Amino acid sequence: VNTKGMESQVTVSKNYTIYFIANLEGVRNNYGIYRSEYKNGRYLKPEALPEQINSKGLDWTPWISADEDMLLWSSWRDGGQGSGDLYVSFRSKSDPKQWSDAINLGPEINRGDNERFPSLSPDGKYLFFLSDKLDPYLEKNKKLAHSEVMKYYFQAGNGMCDFYWVKGDFIRKLK
Repeated sequence: VNTKGMESQVTVSKNYTIYFIANLEGVRNNYGIYRSEYKNGRYLKPEALPEQINSKGLDWTPWISADEDMLLWSSWRDGGQGSGDLYVSFRSKSDPKQWSDAINLGPEINRGDNERFPSLSPDGKYLFFLSDKLDPYLEKNKKLAHSEVMKYYFQAGNGMCDFYWVKGDFIRKLK
């Protein structure tokens, strides 16, 4: 799996198949989401996920469910809310190489603030992710006193990446 290129952002299923981003052949600009199965004590040659996952935009920060039936990731594809949006795709039971079309998790999650690194709690009840969301006060007030800048610099909503969590049980219903 390891090459002279870049491999990063690994997520592992219960049968040890890894999903990750890499600079490998098989997708646009040789940068996208790949998987490598674990067989007989070693990982097989990585394969690029299909175009439902790897778009013409930037696709990264994958998270695979334990059973490999659902993939969450961030994408800068056309049709999103502006910046990196979170998407889900469901894997076919009858043909494991087939995935559903990417489904945007919607404006309640994706606000155009570069949402990324999604994951579900083991029970599927909660979605965790990172976002560069900016406090509405900061969006409206472009000129701030130094004391205001320092106040917002050290708290959530400063536009510099925070953890968020919401109920995640809606995701499986998208299937």
